[in-house]
Amino acid sequence: KQWYQRRVRGGETRQEYKIENGDNTRFMVVRHPYFRLVSHQKKMQLPNHVYMFRGIWMLAAMERGRRKKISATLQGKYKSEFNSYVDWLHDHDPAKEEYSHSEDNPYFDPPYPDLSEMVDAIYHARKKGNDWEGHWMPANEFCNICSNQFKYVALLEEEPLELWYITDKLGLWADRTVFLSHENRSQKHTETDDVWDFIEALPQERRQFLEKHFDIDFQMFGYARSRQS
Repeated sequence: KQWYQRRVRGGETRQEYKIENGDNTRFMVVRHPYFRLVSHQKKMQLPNHVYMFRGIWMLAAMERGRRKKISATLQGKYKSEFNSYVDWLHDHDPAKEEYSHSEDNPYFDPPYPDLSEMVDAIYHARKKGNDWEGHWMPANEFCNICSNQFKYVALLEEEPLELWYITDKLGLWADRTVFLSHENRSQKHTETDDVWDFIEALPQERRQFLEKHFDIDFQMFGYARSRQS
């Protein structure tokens, strides 16, 4: 199998639901993978996320995508300037204060990875086998759905109906307000057309990679691979 296809992970990292309390009812909630990606990329624009993810993948993705715009003599200066900015974010609010930086520093245009840079980071992480990241990992791998037994799989897009169904099947309908009192904020902030605009703007090779990356999820959960008219 090629590197982008589903890989069965080792026993030390696999969540062995089958041996945990056999009388439990196991279910999972999934979301369209493209909506997950775009939602996560938008969160990267928030100062606290820039600070949090800088050293995990964000700075490397920005550096890979923007190094061609920077001369070798300025690379160190501009990268150091951006790192100072991220440190500054820890104690300051850019909405209230302005951070001074070189006007031609591409790390500030914008000061977070765009979707293409993010997908490029996923591509390189998967090639290295170092992509255990819930925001972009295929759902079938993250929960080992092919290795463990889930009685129900609910689509986040169908909330609250599908969670109501599970609650009823578990005999918890009378207590549904306790389990379903939290508003699902994720889907309300990611409009359908907006997501497809982002995906369709990606370079063709990156769109092809994503389609292979999430191929089993598309098949397993019935999600569309392209914009529906």
